[in-house]
Amino acid sequence: LSSIKSGVLAKAVAADPVIERIVRNAAQHLGGAIANVVNLLAPDVVILGGGLVEAMSDLFVGEARKTVDCRAMKSFTKSLKIVA
Repeated sequence: LSSIKSGVLAKAVAADPVIERIVRNAAQHLGGAIANVVNLLAPDVVILGGGLVEAMSDLFVGEARKTVDCRAMKSFTKSLKIVA
């Protein structure tokens, strides 16, 4: 996936449920890491970037956000913004 341009990746995800599952899994892993940072540092905003996020920000950010909401302390996630 790392050598594929973001536009091509977005089309591939739309056409292939296996690739979509891989992207969701990556977002969940990143969400777990973000939750750790949120629990430790309590940031107001987390900014995500890169080709994968650019290609499908709604899917990627949404999946990461779900994981953060499940794993981070609620008092920190109430005002947390995750943006792409």
